[in-house]
Amino acid sequence: MNLIMFIVGTVIFSAYIFGVVWNIGFSIKKSKKEYGYYSRHHQPEQDELE
Repeated sequence: MNLIMFIVGTVIFSAYIFGVVWNIGFSIKKSKKEYGYYSRHHQPEQDELE
């Protein structure tokens, strides 16, 4: 019984950690896509400078 509870806990914890890591990676990719370097630093885009 204790071994089964340990295995179930390990599976739940592993799924949680996987979800957190995936969410962080997804958020980083999304922020890089939506906000470029210049918009993050309140500067005009390169093509707007010309």
